[in-house]
Amino acid sequence: MLTIVLASILSLGDVLAAGSAAPALSVEKFMKGEAVSAFEPGKVYVLEFWATWCGPCIRTMPHLSKLQKDHPELTVIGVAGFERAPDAAAMEQKVREFLDGRGKDVEFRIALDTDGSMAQEWMNAAKRRTIPTSMVVGKDGKVAFVGSPNAELDAAVLAALGKDAADTAAKAPGAKQPASKSPGAKPGDGVWERGDSSKQRVPEPGTPEPGTSEEITSEPTDEKGESVSESTSSSSSTTTVNGVTVTQTVTETVRVEVRNGMKTTTKRRTVTRSDAPKP
Repeated sequence: MLTIVLASILSLGDVLAAGSAAPALSVEKFMKGEAVSAFEPGKVYVLEFWATWCGPCIRTMPHLSKLQKDHPELTVIGVAGFERAPDAAAMEQKVREFLDGRGKDVEFRIALDTDGSMAQEWMNAAKRRTIPTSMVVGKDGKVAFVGSPNAELDAAVLAALGKDAADTAAKAPGAKQPASKSPGAKPGDGVWERGDSSKQRVPEPGTPEPGTSEEITSEPTDEKGESVSESTSSSSSTTTVNGVTVTQTVTETVRVEVRNGMKTTTKRRTVTRSDAPKP
């Protein structure tokens, strides 16, 4: 009954934020780790909303794994609810293939939200339009944090567990005071990453990763003299999965240079992704 009441209240336009009563945990299946059916009073949970095609999501997984390892009493759940797939079976297959290939790097629970209920009652209710997004549920059953998986998440977890940050750092074997205590720290700046970050990018097959790539080819030509030509093309596509909108823009510049009987073609591709403008 409490869950129904909460859903009704949120549907009236309230924003899910720190201090809000946590909606129900409504995943369909756990793909990794022991299943959790509901939030237990007196326990702390981290919900991490992610997708296999989301590079930043993948790069935060070592950080979340460490968070789970450092605090065994904590329950970290990665909620996969934004796969680009035609149905629940295809969505599950993508997550399963990801875990088969990188499961050893994911040391926390992974759950499926195939019907979009978690996306609706958590992400949409919190007005979050990008992933990864982290949320903390405290011992009192209320949301304690909504944001990105960075230093602020760690601070929120320690507060929810009732631990002192300085004391926790001092007790860790070989612990140092890392740059992660900086309020500006974020995944990708060298604070949270472990190992080769290039190996942590697992985009959806056929989907280019954000960034710039360049391909250069040279071949003999019968064209005389010297010349340079350049052309640029751009295309955009927008995908919305369970209320999270991602716009991808691909810009390609082709430069052709003829010199000394050789034709050199340089193709530069820049891929950017962002959430769509909010209404």
